[in-house]
Amino acid sequence: ATIAETARDVDQAMRWGFGMKQGPFELWQEAGWLQVAQWIKDFAAACSGGEKEPEAAESGAADTARISILVTSPSTDRLFDASCSGIADYARSRSRLVCDYADNTSREVIEIGPRAYERRVSEAGTAGPWTESTAGDDGAIAMSPARLLATMRAAATREERIGDEDVRGESTVHYRLTVDREAAALRGGPGETAVDIWLADDLLRRISYEERGVRRTTEFFDLGITVDVAPPPVGN
Repeated sequence: ATIAETARDVDQAMRWGFGMKQGPFELWQEAGWLQVAQWIKDFAAACSGGEKEPEAAESGAADTARISILVTSPSTDRLFDASCSGIADYARSRSRLVCDYADNTSREVIEIGPRAYERRVSEAGTAGPWTESTAGDDGAIAMSPARLLATMRAAATREERIGDEDVRGESTVHYRLTVDREAAALRGGPGETAVDIWLADDLLRRISYEERGVRRTTEFFDLGITVDVAPPPVGN
């Protein structure tokens, strides 16, 4: 009898049957499967004595993207509501994100490798100085589409196919995962919660979930764009 017919089946079989934290294809996804595929091609070419094949034009398509994040809460004060937009280069660990809040203030965050630079803009439009710190686990680079997808699938106890849907004009497949909150590092204590994901060519295009009643919906689009992010003048 057939045990696994798809990559997802293989990952689930390895996690549930052998106690692995992540299946082989989830590990590939987290590492960046396009990059892993290129490494294999390069290794095969080196072993055969041939020349390295030219990198395909689309090989970096999953490495860069535009990001849109919408944070909404059911509370009447809407203090946690935010709308963010930005760009990220996951291969080079560079990103820029601007978030507008319900109180008419905003925050800009730039990540360069392990360093994060942040400044706030007041309701009157006055920009504060840049401050420097260590990039956190909730930053744009740490929350890459590959890592998010691998983490949620590794924490899933159930996966349901909802149907075909468009995300920003792209055809995607909508899945609903039932995940263990603690395994997925989601706030809210022990228990399970629903996480919705939209995939195109097995790449994450949208993810939506709740933490302590606050819903966070993130979209990744315009894959393969050129990302030019430089560190700001800290203190100015």
